[in-house]
Amino acid sequence: MEFQPISGVWTDLLQPCSLSDLQRLEPLSSLPTRMNLAEPYPYYGIAFGEPLHRCVLSSRDLVIFGRDLGGYYAADADNGAVCYLHMDDGEAQILLANTSLEAFFACHNRFMEYVKLRAAREMDADEASEILDHLLRELDPAAMKDEESFWPMRIYELSEDFFPLDASRLALHQRLYD
Repeated sequence: MEFQPISGVWTDLLQPCSLSDLQRLEPLSSLPTRMNLAEPYPYYGIAFGEPLHRCVLSSRDLVIFGRDLGGYYAADADNGAVCYLHMDDGEAQILLANTSLEAFFACHNRFMEYVKLRAAREMDADEASEILDHLLRELDPAAMKDEESFWPMRIYELSEDFFPLDASRLALHQRLYD
């Protein structure tokens, strides 16, 4: 995870966390294994793994285990729920992604499967989005209840061709941060 997509605003909020620290957090004990099975996606800077960080937001103890061009993927140390951290109007925001680590990685890998089908032009945007909506609702119904939560937003981005299917957006972000 060499590309840092988030501005220095996060620097004061993040504290280092190690894999051994996760062993003391029962709900997150499977995180190292699950991160290794997660599909990275270079065109949106999606990567999982070290360096890990801890962060307290809205009284929640979060372990950040991944990132993309817009934010961080974090797991709640108390219950294992996964959320997406991003900045909105200069304020750190939390979006529900999934109710568990297992559901998050299942949804993530399924989403990546359909993104790759779109990138290969094997499926149109509407078809991919419709199938994903159905599949993700089966995997974690609570994660799909609110249209403003993480997965419904990602499915919308894919349906409207806002989700990058090539390296152009990544190149733009890299030029902006250089």
